[in-house]
Amino acid sequence: MTYTIIGRCSRTGRLGVGITTYSLAVGGYCPSIRGDLAAVSSRAFANPELRDVAMRSLDDGHSPAEVLQLIERQDSDSGTVQVNNVDLDGTGIAWTGGGTRAWAGHVIGAGSVAMDDRLLRALEAGRAAADQSNP
Repeated sequence: MTYTIIGRCSRTGRLGVGITTYSLAVGGYCPSIRGDLAAVSSRAFANPELRDVAMRSLDDGHSPAEVLQLIERQDSDSGTVQVNNVDLDGTGIAWTGGGTRAWAGHVIGAGSVAMDDRLLRALEAGRAAADQSNP
């Protein structure tokens, strides 16, 4: 299984990607970040070309929602992948194809997208613990 979270800091505007998996070298073929544009990731039956299509499309002025539509039209296997992105405005969007494994899904939050709700809960718990120790 692969868990991914993409976020944008509302204070600094910085983008980030956290990803964990059993698969070796996932950082080389799933996520992509361009600090002046967006953070993007592709998972499940990952296709590194999708992150490049997403970045080019965002750079050409397409909205995150339009990017997902373009990917779905361009990739005949889009039903077996997950794709998500967060742009500089903090707009998050995700696609989980119907052909992914049964545990696949995503959660979109304020300035973030998590591809598994357990990861989002874990990150929220970590944030809450930090808030309690640093009043």
